[in-house]
Amino acid sequence: MKRNLPLAERKLYFNALIKPIMLYGSCAWCTASEGNVNRVSKLQKRAAPVILDADIGERSEILLRRLDWLPLKEELNVKRTSLIFRRIKDENNCPSYITELLTRNSDRHTRTSRYGKYNLVCPSYNRETEGGRTLERSLGLNCHLKLKLCARSIIF
Repeated sequence: MKRNLPLAERKLYFNALIKPIMLYGSCAWCTASEGNVNRVSKLQKRAAPVILDADIGERSEILLRRLDWLPLKEELNVKRTSLIFRRIKDENNCPSYITELLTRNSDRHTRTSRYGKYNLVCPSYNRETEGGRTLERSLGLNCHLKLKLCARSIIF
């Protein structure tokens, strides 16, 4: 693949085929443990030297900067904050399940405060019935295999 495709097409290949699979459902699993998020970010770090045809020992931060990519943890933060921003600013275009999950402080209490419409109430959940699973079990083994196969398809 490195010999047959120029750099622009290799970047396009990653952004069009692999990155959407890597970030699928990221708003749900971005709160997983640090180790599980690192396992997914390894795919991005492995793809960078292959796409740039760089040395394997080169630092991934430098390679990601040369590709103009955000590291996975920062990408997850951007997705999470954009979801919260959409909930606060544009209530009409936000899905109803997000509106119910992320309720504003002013919607729940009658007292007014300076930033009541910008403060969100932390959602509560039952630990026995919701959450508590690892990333592998919640995504399923099949999704983990898809990520591995996509990583292998870059390296021909």
